[in-house]
Amino acid sequence: PALDAAASAANDLGVPVVVLLHIEDRYAHATARRQMFLLQGARDAQEELRRRGFHVHVQVDRKESREPVAAAMAKLASLVVAEEPFVAPWMQSLETLLQAPFEAPVWVVDCSSVVPSALVPKTSCHRAFTFEQATRQLHAERLRRPWADVVPKSMAES
Repeated sequence: PALDAAASAANDLGVPVVVLLHIEDRYAHATARRQMFLLQGARDAQEELRRRGFHVHVQVDRKESREPVAAAMAKLASLVVAEEPFVAPWMQSLETLLQAPFEAPVWVVDCSSVVPSALVPKTSCHRAFTFEQATRQLHAERLRRPWADVVPKSMAES
C-alpha cells in the first residue's frame, strides 16, 4: 500500500518515485545470517522495483557507515511516504526521520495487516483470539476487494 500511495501521488505531482531500501544492523538478534537474508531480499526487491519503473536506492548500515540517507533524500522530495512501523527498532527510524529538517509532507501508511490498525479497537489487541473476532468482518470485506498495482507514469508512458 505505501508504494502504491507513493506512485499515485507521484503520478499526480508529475515526479518520479524514489524508493529507499534501508538495511539496518543495530537491533536485537542482528546476526550475520539474518543480515545476509535481508541483503538478498533487498537485491530481489530492488530488481522488481526497477522492473516496475521505480528508482531505487539501497542503504546498508554498518559499523563505520551510518549516513542519514533518508533525511538527505527527504530534503529533495516533494512528498515522503513511509510504512508505519509498529515495533522497535523500526519506530525509532521513523521518529528520527520525522525530526530531520526537511519541507516535504510525510504520509505514514499502515502496511502491516489487511485491516488497518486504526480500525481495530484497542481492547481487541491483547489476545490473538480477541483480535481475530474483532477484525473478522473487516478482514473478509478487504480480501474481496481487487488490488491493482499503481504504475508510475514514467513507466506507463514508455
